[in-house]
Amino acid sequence: MVWKPELSEFVLNRLVQLVRSGVCFNMGFKEQQMKKVAADVLAFAGVHVTTLQLYNHIRNWRTKWSVIMKMKSDRILDWSEDGCCFYGGDEGTADEYIQIRSLIEFAYTKYM
Repeated sequence: MVWKPELSEFVLNRLVQLVRSGVCFNMGFKEQQMKKVAADVLAFAGVHVTTLQLYNHIRNWRTKWSVIMKMKSDRILDWSEDGCCFYGGDEGTADEYIQIRSLIEFAYTKYM
């Protein structure tokens, strides 16, 4: 399955809402919670997803996020509070914002 950015954003936001509502996920999300998110995806986009696809998608985003955090800790990226996004740190200025797609591509070529 190819995850479109809007669908990805919806799933990640839905998981954030679950966590904010008090759902404990120390060992990962439970099956019933993932089924609820899958039902929400169906209602939102009309796309049938399985809980396994959701788990894999979350794992994929966790990998991307760890690469971004590594880049941030190595001071390759800086966070702009004004623009709420990363920019190129020492190699760029705050005006030269890096889009998240190009950021991920850069992260994979640099760290993977």
